[in-house]
Amino acid sequence: MAGFIFFLIAAGSLLLTATVSRLLLIRKYSFHNERMIRKQKSAYLFGTFAIVFLVLGVSMTMLIF
Repeated sequence: MAGFIFFLIAAGSLLLTATVSRLLLIRKYSFHNERMIRKQKSAYLFGTFAIVFLVLGVSMTMLIF
């Protein structure tokens, strides 16, 4: 169980890092072509999954301990 919780928190942290790096990349290159719009949409999707994984991991940790 502890390994699963660690996996959720680690995956959430990695997805959150990917979201921030993609959004900073998009901000650096301010032109908005089709490729950058797709990267922005995938960054928001990564961010959504990151928040879900982090909330699940932290709440499961609170319930167990």
